[in-house]
Amino acid sequence: MLSKRHLLLVFFFLMLGTAPLLAQDDGDDYPYPPFRSEEYSDFVSSKNQDQQDKFLDRKYNFPAKPKDKLEVGLTVGSLLVSGDIHGNSPLKWSASGNLSPKLGIGGHIRKSLGYVFSIRGNFMAGSTWGRNWQWTDGWSKSSRNSDPFFIPNKALAGNVNYDAYNENGNTPNYVDPNSRLGRNVFYNYKTKIRELSVSGIVNLHNIRFHKRQTNLNLYGLVGVGGTAYRTFMDQLDANGEEYTHTDLASVYFYEDRSDRLSQLDEMYDGTFESQAERHFDDFTPFGNFSYKPTGHVGMGIAYKFNRNLNLALESRVTYTNDDLLDGQRWQEWGALTRDYDTYVFTGLMVNYNIGGSNSVEPLWWMNPLDYAYAEIIQPPCCDDLPEWPDLDDDDGDGVPNVFDEEPDSRAGCPVDTKGRMIDSDRDGILDCDDECPHTRSDKIDQVNDKGCAPPDPEPKFSCKDLEGDICDCARSCYRPLPDTVIREIKTVETKTVVEKVIERVEVQMTPAPAPPPPPPPPPPCTIGPLPNILFDLNKYSIRPEFEPQLAEVARAMRECPEKSLCVIGHTDSRSGNAYNDVLSYKRAKEVADRLARDYGIDRSRLIVQYRGESQPVVGGMVIGQKGIDADQALNRRVEFRVCPPGMDMPMPAGPANAGTRQPKP
Repeated sequence: MLSKRHLLLVFFFLMLGTAPLLAQDDGDDYPYPPFRSEEYSDFVSSKNQDQQDKFLDRKYNFPAKPKDKLEVGLTVGSLLVSGDIHGNSPLKWSASGNLSPKLGIGGHIRKSLGYVFSIRGNFMAGSTWGRNWQWTDGWSKSSRNSDPFFIPNKALAGNVNYDAYNENGNTPNYVDPNSRLGRNVFYNYKTKIRELSVSGIVNLHNIRFHKRQTNLNLYGLVGVGGTAYRTFMDQLDANGEEYTHTDLASVYFYEDRSDRLSQLDEMYDGTFESQAERHFDDFTPFGNFSYKPTGHVGMGIAYKFNRNLNLALESRVTYTNDDLLDGQRWQEWGALTRDYDTYVFTGLMVNYNIGGSNSVEPLWWMNPLDYAYAEIIQPPCCDDLPEWPDLDDDDGDGVPNVFDEEPDSRAGCPVDTKGRMIDSDRDGILDCDDECPHTRSDKIDQVNDKGCAPPDPEPKFSCKDLEGDICDCARSCYRPLPDTVIREIKTVETKTVVEKVIERVEVQMTPAPAPPPPPPPPPPCTIGPLPNILFDLNKYSIRPEFEPQLAEVARAMRECPEKSLCVIGHTDSRSGNAYNDVLSYKRAKEVADRLARDYGIDRSRLIVQYRGESQPVVGGMVIGQKGIDADQALNRRVEFRVCPPGMDMPMPAGPANAGTRQPKP
């Protein structure tokens, strides 16, 4: 038999042998990538990759849950039944000299469902025993008035139904054959318990506001399961005979219990050979074991030595809805006792985490606020960021310096999307200085310093050089006649007048040269590259510095009245697709309405279209860097394309309140 001193010695050597394994991690950093790093994707399961991608694109507020390890554990502890028979001290490991520890051994597998909740599958097998220090005959007293000799507990009355459950085929019989009354017995039992269960666990200690990690984890649990048990009694001596208690004096006081238990140790052999009272009408899939569905509650506290090993102390109370775990359910007057039996398993658990290299420790050890605090403390600019681009617009042309190829363009000069001042007719004189900004290509080499070419000379005609009716020539070359001719026309006959008029016209007119061949037809009107209109974040109102660009678009449309323009709205990649579609539509419509209202352009020549975030000017956005907007600035735009006449695209089905307009109309 093992004494308490021997047990303490064994425990000391076990702890000494495992000391190298219990070395605690140094530092306060997790050995896992941060949520916004590319390496973190390796720690995310395939079904959660889409969420992580949206998180990196800033389209979803929460990072994906990482893959975490499973916990497997082994438990050794005290197993006690709370029933109608005293369980005695859990440290008493012998019954009448026979080793009989009140121990259970269990194991479990546990998986997290998040940072707070987890689920665990449990197995436990053990045995426990107990005995009363007072004798009783309540097992044989009947509460049935119709049969005063009815024996409630037939396991002590020699009932043949119990013979098959006893190894020697003998069932104790403490009924006096003469009086038909039961003799006094000392209740005792030994119960074997086998349990399978599932527990839901709630962590109470891993959400900490002022410390990243904790080595302690306090938790509560509740669950259901099934318990198979079998209960025995020690009611026969080594010869298979019932014990005789006539030599034992009556003991009524609690302080005398130790002496009585010592007497029973000397009398009883501690073999627990007889089947205790049991149910014969219940379903039992485990042979001689009785089976009951059970529920349990419990609490525990765990201490983490490193990221793979922790030690826990846990106590679990199991409710069986059964009163025969200790083999006794009768009161002294033959009625059933009031309460059902429960059993308590309190044990020391050694737990180890298993999982792949791309799995974090179980989530109940990690702080769910880690990401939130990391985002809060992150500065707007870090050492690992590339050099910040120049977001200023020194020349005020609406194109940031970082994208402006002419960062010193003159105020009031329209520019293209790269900030270059526009020379529409390519005559070398900027539109803002050119009084004739659309000179014909065949006259470019004749322009003056104001950008204008000389007009074409008036043709001079001679009627002698023309064929046909001379009157037609006269009409085409009409010049006012002197008053003398007019007076003479009024006094002479028509024929004479015509002859004299022709004569005088031929004399007075300077011979006109032959007309030159007609000039070639002008080339078809074309609209060259038009500037874009850029917008502030989440706005669809037009910034004042883009008025010159609007004026340039209006001028081009007046030069080519037969042309139509598609006004196409765009956004950056922030917010969702439906939101961005509505915002880009509003930007395009705002520009088209302004051109019609303020610049007199026929609204039917402006076709509103939208593209949302699908056609960025600058692609491959750098994710996870704060304070940089230049990579998105050119994407928030309205651009113009020559297109056939048509109808506006309908407003997309998205949030109607997308974007804001400042100032409001």
